[in-house]
Amino acid sequence: MDAGVFFKGRERLNLVDGSAEAREAKVKAPVGPVDPCASRALAVTSFHSRRCRRLQLQRPNRQGRGCHGAYLSQCAARRLRSGNSLKELHAPSTTREKYFKFWHLSQEFLLRLYKSPLVTICAIRGACPAGGCILSLLCDSRIMTEAGTIGLNEVALGIPVPYFWAQVMSQLIGQGPAYRILMGAHLVAPAEALQLGLIDRVVHKDQLLPAAEAAILAALKFPDGGRQHTKVALRQDLAAGWTHSFVENEATTSWANLSSPETVSFLGGIMKSLEKKSKSERPRM
Repeated sequence: MDAGVFFKGRERLNLVDGSAEAREAKVKAPVGPVDPCASRALAVTSFHSRRCRRLQLQRPNRQGRGCHGAYLSQCAARRLRSGNSLKELHAPSTTREKYFKFWHLSQEFLLRLYKSPLVTICAIRGACPAGGCILSLLCDSRIMTEAGTIGLNEVALGIPVPYFWAQVMSQLIGQGPAYRILMGAHLVAPAEALQLGLIDRVVHKDQLLPAAEAAILAALKFPDGGRQHTKVALRQDLAAGWTHSFVENEATTSWANLSSPETVSFLGGIMKSLEKKSKSERPRM
């Protein structure tokens, strides 16, 4: 995944890798002027990791230093996810303790993204299902290439769509369209996604990141205060219910569903099918 970060000073992007022994990578971003008429500067930082557990972006201080906006994008990988690999959802492949830790960690990250005062743009290069979809929906805006698809397709895996994920989509496009997409586990193509309001723009793949940068710079032309307070007003009611206790209860319910023989068997079959497909696609020597 690539992260473009817009600064007004020399700050740091901190990434905590999700490997067995998590290591913190601190990247000092270069800063240079983008628009002679603008007071902000632009820095683009790229990171590549199998799993991203925590992304820390320093918000602006009273002097205007710190991070003002960020875009999240796929890199060479075909899919954009927020860490929900099937092995973390397949009960025999994990434990209740590990799943609860994973669920709390992922929900904490998603809530922080939803409540972030930064301008956030998601640039979608290809397929954006499930966890990747909710990550994009929590951003302020979404830009997609002609090859992209998007949707919360958990029902197709025998998994219930998390409550707040469903509410975010419903608020964005309306209950009727959201009901159809969620219950049918649809992955929506760019033209329909644009019409529904799931995404805000469709561009050629070569224009994806420039379009994301342009969208953030356009938002940053306005003073931070008005934009940030309006964002809070629009999102505070839903965010207020996204509490630790709710997440704990949801994890308990989800684990019971994931542990059921029907779900275990269904997910196990999907994992075997994907493994066979992966082996068949490997180049032969």
